[in-house]
Amino acid sequence: MTNVSATTTILSWNLPPTILVLLGLASPLTMLLSAPVLAISIAFLRYCYLRDPTNAAHFETLFYTLLATGTIGVAGVSTIQGTLLKPIANLLFGSQATEYFTEFTRSNINDLSDVDKKRRKQMAWSWRYIAFLFLFTFGLAALSEEVLKYSGIVTARRFGSVETGREYLQTAIAATLGFSTVENIAFLYAGRHDSAAMLALTTVERIVLGMPGHALSGCLLALGVMRGGEVGWVQLFFSPVVYHGLWDFSLFSISAANGNVGWVHPKDVGSGMAVLGVAVRSEMGSLGVVW
Repeated sequence: MTNVSATTTILSWNLPPTILVLLGLASPLTMLLSAPVLAISIAFLRYCYLRDPTNAAHFETLFYTLLATGTIGVAGVSTIQGTLLKPIANLLFGSQATEYFTEFTRSNINDLSDVDKKRRKQMAWSWRYIAFLFLFTFGLAALSEEVLKYSGIVTARRFGSVETGREYLQTAIAATLGFSTVENIAFLYAGRHDSAAMLALTTVERIVLGMPGHALSGCLLALGVMRGGEVGWVQLFFSPVVYHGLWDFSLFSISAANGNVGWVHPKDVGSGMAVLGVAVRSEMGSLGVVW
């Protein structure tokens, strides 16, 4: 790589296979499904490098932005969400908070009895749970994750090389890919006990719909950052947070309508099409094609 530091070259060539090896030790299936997820980030960095191979400073800015949001950023957002999740649950659910928290974080319901599933359905259809979903999706998830993307953009501008409009957008995508890559791998690992068909569907959804959705909201932030003082905090974060929150709230609501607390991928065709419709509608809205 032209003018790219030896450290960056070594890391960029060795991190992906190292991640796959570590995933393979934990779950060979997750390793196989995670390969195309990692390939997206690799392809993006390769594309940016080939567009201007002499601009090593910007390439390294993209690389370390992606790396930072995927490590420090994910750890920070997870800590914030984990810290605030229980107090919000205690506020809304009172003595039932522990039960709701346990069910919300459950990733596999295949071994539950019919009685347990009926109880989950009652919990999912409670108005308190809908209120909890609203606070979780718009506040804990959307806002904290969009702040992470914003932090990646402004940190890259401060300490790296970000000058042109295209470089701002590339930096936003890099910040997004770092976070979404780790998030997607976590989704795949959590669903490793699902059927092969469901795992394949989850992989396609996360790559084809989830990652572009995250990238689009990141680009909205980048456009606001480029305008500098012309944009206030509310205007800067409003559209990205609303689109992100609507996406998450709609998906969790579909899961709740199927009698589930937390996210459990729907298995019936109607709910599956609803999930697809929400994803496509959100992305078209971010692009300004529809409102």
